Amino acid sequence: MIDGLGEHQLQAYLASGQLPELARRLPEWRGTLTSTFPSTTMSAMTTLYMAEPPAVTGWLGYSLFDGDDVLDMLFQRRATPQGEVRALNSAELARLRGVDSQAKRLSALGVPCRHIAPATFQNTFLTDWFSEGADFLGYENHADVPALWPAAFQPGYTLAYFPEYDTACHAYGVGSPQAVAELRSLDGLLAALLDSRPRDCAVLLLADHGHINVAALPPSAEYLACLNGLPAGEGRALTARFLPGKAEAARHLLSEVAEVLTADELWAQGWYGGPPQTEADRARVGELTAVPRSHFQFVPPGRPHLRGTHGGWTEAEMRVPVLCWR
Repeated sequence: MIDGLGEHQLQAYLASGQLPELARRLPEWRGTLTSTFPSTTMSAMTTLYMAEPPAVTGWLGYSLFDGDDVLDMLFQRRATPQGEVRALNSAELARLRGVDSQAKRLSALGVPCRHIAPATFQNTFLTDWFSEGADFLGYENHADVPALWPAAFQPGYTLAYFPEYDTACHAYGVGSPQAVAELRSLDGLLAALLDSRPRDCAVLLLADHGHINVAALPPSAEYLACLNGLPAGEGRALTARFLPGKAEAARHLLSEVAEVLTADELWAQGWYGGPPQTEADRARVGELTAVPRSHFQFVPPGRPHLRGTHGGWTEAEMRVPVLCWR
C-alpha cells in the first residue's frame, strides 16, 4: 500500500519512464477504486485497514468536531476554542476504536497476519489498532525491506504500508525530485518482491488516495467572522460551525470558490458510505463543508500550507490504482 499514489500520478510516472521496474512487470490484472470522502489518509487508510466505510468507522476526516472542541485524528489531540491543546486520554482513544481491524478478524479465523511499516510507527495508537492481530515487522529505511519479504511469503495475509511518497508530495509537491526519488525506491522494492515471491503468493498494489499540487487560500476575514469556534476538516474539505444567522452568509462567501454542501446533504447523498451510526457522528462534520473547485487549499490561521495535498473529490485525488499479480 503506497500512501498517496493516485491512478493519475501512476499513469504519468509510467508514461515518463519513472517506474522502469513496474513497466517491465505489468500486472495480470489492473483496475481502479474510488477513495473515501474526504480523500484523506485518516478516512481512507482506516477504511482499508478495517474494510468499513467512514460512516461505520467514524473516521470522517483529518479533524472532527467533538462538542465545542476539534479532534486531530492523526495525532489524537483535542483543541478547545480557548486555544488549549492536549493529548486524548485512554478513554477517549478507546472510543475512537469502534471497529476491529481486518487483521484481528482474520487472525480470529486462524489466518496468520503480518504488518510491515516504518519502525517508528510501532506502539503508536494507529498502528496498534490497524495491526491488532498481526505480527509487526518494522523497517528503518527501504534498504531493510527486502529482508522482510520472506516473512510476507509465509501462508496468510501481509499488509505492507509505505508512507514516504505521500510525505514527499506534501513537502515538495507531486512530480518533485524528492517525490520521484521515493517512488523510484519503491519501484525497486516492488521488483524485488515480485521476482522472489513463490508461485502461490498473490500481490496487490493499491493506494488510499491521490495527490494534486495546490496554492494556499487563506479564508477571508468576512468568513472567519461567521465562525462559531474552530474550523475542522482539511484544506481540501473545510468544515465549520457558525454563529446564529451566519451560515447563509458563510455559504455565499465560500460558494465563490468552492462547492458547498450542508452536513445533511453530505450524509443524504452517501458521501461517507452510509448513514451516521450515531447523532454524535452526524455532528462531527459541522454545518457546512467547502470543497475547492480549483487547485488550492483553504489554509486557516495556524495551519501549514502543503505543496501537494488531497481531501477533495477531483479525479486525481479520488481515483486510486489496484494492480494484481497472481
